[in-house]
Amino acid sequence: MNVIIIAGIEQAFLLANQIPEFTGDFDYQEMVDKIAGRKCLSLIYVIDDTPVAFKLGYEINPSEFYSWLGGVVPGHRGYGIAKKLLLKQESWAREQGYSAIRVKSMNDFPEMLCMLISNGYLINDVSNKDSPKDLKIHFYKNL
Repeated sequence: MNVIIIAGIEQAFLLANQIPEFTGDFDYQEMVDKIAGRKCLSLIYVIDDTPVAFKLGYEINPSEFYSWLGGVVPGHRGYGIAKKLLLKQESWAREQGYSAIRVKSMNDFPEMLCMLISNGYLINDVSNKDSPKDLKIHFYKNL
């Protein structure tokens, strides 16, 4: 059975360290500190009682939500799991009264860039312009 659950940051942390693109260098306390005092959402995608993906975000201000981290463990990619988490996060944010979602990605993650654009996210800024590889692409979507 496949389900999306709302879970604690601990589960998101464990999954983040299974995502090779993140190089396994997440510090749990840094993650906790980043969202401390903010309204946040940690979604976990579970297949047959095994967590295989996550999406973590937090409130920027009362009208905007920031989609911070997410990933699908290798072996479970290509089945639309990331999109399902994205849509669930958008639905939750809308229900909470947010009018927009922001997210950043990089050229190193072309699948993420394509998913965001195909789901109505618009590029509204770029940063770290010194290297195309490290370019951060800022997206915005009205809910």
